[in-house]
Amino acid sequence: MTDADACVSVKRTRGESDLSSPLILLIDPDPVRRAARATELRGCWARVAELPDASRVANALRAAHVDVVVVCADDPTVCQQLVHETRAQITAAEESVPLIAWQVDATGPCASRAIMLHIGADSVLEAPSSTTDLLANAFALRRLMRDVHLRG
Repeated sequence: MTDADACVSVKRTRGESDLSSPLILLIDPDPVRRAARATELRGCWARVAELPDASRVANALRAAHVDVVVVCADDPTVCQQLVHETRAQITAAEESVPLIAWQVDATGPCASRAIMLHIGADSVLEAPSSTTDLLANAFALRRLMRDVHLRG
């Protein structure tokens, strides 16, 4: 099944009026890639809010019920910094929102999954992960957070 087929399948099973589609806060310093990824995610029936950096994450979390935060960057060092800053903003907002690091360039020592997980990512997707991989992670993390909250 291709990514496009998977997206169509998600649309058909979820229904057009289904408000349970996840709200993803997408943080990417590259405006062209951010717009393209947001369009891809919306095509798979996700709701997307976009930010160029982590400076307003806490405000965004207070303004809307965000299901998952996704940080995307092509440089591993920039991705690491964004993950660190974003986790600090999530903590400042006193929210328990999962954070996914979606690395474009998964080369070099800073691209290590262990480093990203250590500094605050709940999941790490490396190139060439697809939009459906990201959505699968988002749904799984959202389900896990809901279960933890219910057991609370």
